[in-house]
Amino acid sequence: MPTQQSLRKEAEAEAASDAAPPPASADTLPEGFRPAGAEDRLPVLLAYGLAAAAGSPRPEEAPARRAEAERALEEWAFRHLHNQAEVLRREGAREAIAGLRQPPGFGKLVLAGLVSLLLAALIAWGALRLGLLPYLHLQLPG
Repeated sequence: MPTQQSLRKEAEAEAASDAAPPPASADTLPEGFRPAGAEDRLPVLLAYGLAAAAGSPRPEEAPARRAEAERALEEWAFRHLHNQAEVLRREGAREAIAGLRQPPGFGKLVLAGLVSLLLAALIAWGALRLGLLPYLHLQLPG
């Protein structure tokens, strides 16, 4: 199985040296970034990640980062929901189209036109032959 190789070795080395290892558990987080419960864990960890990315994981900035994290999570959830709804709509449309019959081709349409003209001609000939045209109150040219 082939492995991925970086085109720029120095960029990979810089990224590895700059990246600090993430905290192992919520207990190792600074005071303002500790989750109150299991439901609170994701926004708090995201807030800490945003603060660490900005270079300032201080407890006094925790409320602002937490609000930013909750806003980012809400935006992500809305986009995810919208994208899932779009995927479901496309799948439904694809299934509906797959259930339809193939439309008639050009040859079938021409044949249907010729058959309808022949049928109309036969009806007109029969009406003329049986003398039904005066009863139809049609004014024929000629």
